Amino acid sequence: MKKIKNDNKGFTLVELIVVLVILAILAAILVPALLGYIDEAKSKQLELHGKSVYTAAQAVSSELYAKGIKPTDSSKTVGGKDANQYFADRIMDISDVDEFGSESIKVKIGFKSGSDKHAAYTVDYICYGEGETTGSGASATTTYTYVELTGGSWNSTTTPAADTTLSNPITITFAKSGTTWTATIE
Repeated sequence: MKKIKNDNKGFTLVELIVVLVILAILAAILVPALLGYIDEAKSKQLELHGKSVYTAAQAVSSELYAKGIKPTDSSKTVGGKDANQYFADRIMDISDVDEFGSESIKVKIGFKSGSDKHAAYTVDYICYGEGETTGSGASATTTYTYVELTGGSWNSTTTPAADTTLSNPITITFAKSGTTWTATIE
């Protein structure tokens, strides 16, 4: 009688299936956790961009304070532009919105209220949003994701605060067309 030698050194089909099942279970556990980190990173990036715009807004406000012109005073001109437009353009330049990776940015800024003359130059509220456009032409719509600074902390929000709750609010939309950015006061 001949002995059959079993020299198979490979894996059996059952062993391969068991390994694939284990890998699938690990992937099912890890993918949601990784997606959570991605969402958190996007939120932090939005907050970081908001802080950049906040710092730029406060810097330009201080610059206008030195000139005795309120950022909300559109009747005064600075550098050949009304104060509102100058304020928006300088924020766009200082915060370098071109590096933010969005093609549409909306910012709402409110100043401190009160009789103190410095209050009109102190940024008290900022809501920063980056837009994502879907569709094209007349059917294009832009959806914004916002973060706002209120009471010293950043929070996610779906819409900016109402104008009635803010002192001297300014809403600015930064839009990119080709390689050029424009700032529009609403």
